[in-house]
Amino acid sequence: MKDARLLLMALVAATCLMVFTGCTDAVTTQPSDVAGEALTSGYEPTADLIIPSDIYDGSVENEVRVKENPRDFRDKNDDRRPRFLHGPFDRLLRALKLTEEQKGQVGEFLAAHKECVGAAMQVLRDHVSTIMEEANQARAEVIEKLRAGEITREEARAAIREINQRAREALKNSDVIARVREMLKACDEEFIEKLKGILTPEQLEILQRWLDHRGSGDPTGPTDGRRG
Repeated sequence: MKDARLLLMALVAATCLMVFTGCTDAVTTQPSDVAGEALTSGYEPTADLIIPSDIYDGSVENEVRVKENPRDFRDKNDDRRPRFLHGPFDRLLRALKLTEEQKGQVGEFLAAHKECVGAAMQVLRDHVSTIMEEANQARAEVIEKLRAGEITREEARAAIREINQRAREALKNSDVIARVREMLKACDEEFIEKLKGILTPEQLEILQRWLDHRGSGDPTGPTDGRRG
């Protein structure tokens, strides 16, 4: 009798596992609506993805360092990503279902976009480097005074806090960084205009819906690729 109960329990468990697995497969293998995802995800401009906006505070022990933007798409493993997918345009390009010919053309557009972004980023790197160098030079002078006994450790910490704040404000309010943002915005707009020139009317409609939603990040928008 005991063996019969054990056998029955095993059969029930096996049946539940089969049902659960089947249900799981049914969920995970359903094709996702990529167009809907692209249109409701919101568009993050290249500038928002790669321009740093804050610093790691300097201290008596450590120098001031710039914080990289955690959404910087350049940090992704590009070797695992199709060549025609790129940063802020990934979801859009998947939604467009590009032909092989279009993928080749888009690859050229993305190469030009990368070059455009690279030029702007060089301006940014040079400027941010200057801000960090000035902050750390000021910090070094404070440390020198501390070691010479001219100021106390508390006075050094207070002085370095002021240096941190100046560096943070310089990074936040820089005219150069504002100009770089405009340069990166122009890179994105140039890519989009080139893309428009090779799309079919149906693809242009998808692109337009994506443009309508960019920057919104509204999760309540249409989820099936159609207007609500």
